[in-house]
Amino acid sequence: LPHPSGWADERFLPLQWGLAWSPRMAPSRVRERLSELGTKRLGEAGPPLRTRVMESLKVLSGLQAPKPGVAPLASRYAWHPQAAGVVAALAGEAEKRGLRVERQSFLRSTPWGTAAEWENLVIHVPGTSPQRLPLVLVAHWDACNGDPWRSFRAARGVTDNALGVVTLLETATLLAARPHSIPVEVALLAGGCHDAAGAQAFLASRERRIAVWVELEELWAKKVPDPSKLVLRLGETPSLFTPHLPSVFRRWGFTTELATDPTPPHTGSALASRQGAVTITISGPRGGPADGDFWPPEAELATVSPDYVLLLAQGLADLVQTLGGR
Repeated sequence: LPHPSGWADERFLPLQWGLAWSPRMAPSRVRERLSELGTKRLGEAGPPLRTRVMESLKVLSGLQAPKPGVAPLASRYAWHPQAAGVVAALAGEAEKRGLRVERQSFLRSTPWGTAAEWENLVIHVPGTSPQRLPLVLVAHWDACNGDPWRSFRAARGVTDNALGVVTLLETATLLAARPHSIPVEVALLAGGCHDAAGAQAFLASRERRIAVWVELEELWAKKVPDPSKLVLRLGETPSLFTPHLPSVFRRWGFTTELATDPTPPHTGSALASRQGAVTITISGPRGGPADGDFWPPEAELATVSPDYVLLLAQGLADLVQTLGGR
């Protein structure tokens, strides 16, 4: 503060300087590490699987046509007039993996009186104990782009949430060929950008009969030191398995963080938790300088590692076996 007399203040304040180092892995190095681990763990099966993952991501982000004679997706916004084309593309990606899908239709109304028919897609992967309540793996397929007008024009986010969808398609493929006790339902939901509308419809159809709800949301943060880090948010229903969660994913090269902040309100996890299910929401770390920005899908896709998807799918398949038995 200035001296009261108006003369220069001759007081001295000591300044202390220091250097600190916080080890951070560059995102490019993270991709290299995942590629090395994927090559080691996936072996000769790796190259065709990587190609399949990238092609599915290109289809969902509108960079590649779902099939010959069909235009690339313009938007995955649930209110888009061509949203049915997104559902058809999702069903096609499941069928490429030998998976059969059930379509679940429901009506969504707006405050101003219009309504549209939205669709969830559900893949059933039976377990050896069909009498048990199912474990549900969840990702919303729709996308937003800041405001309704921009979303109508082009909402084709990769990290939100094409990555989650493709990861679950790969997980379902693994589980279809892997012994597990608990029945599994893979739910690809509409309306994740609209009060978890698809989750509401799905949960209503199951009449509170769900054991575990695992939801993927905004994986692979774009500008943080380790974009592959997994942030785990647990619901209110206690589980004895919680202490073992980090080790399941560590086996496949992932670091984890148990978050204490609430589950994002637009996910279905909060709804499932209120119905008594054990819930786990898995996302990427937030806080990068561009996390709030909407990147074009080609820019997002350039940062993503297909090995991340394949290794996370392996971790989720292990999670199912650990939670529900082999």
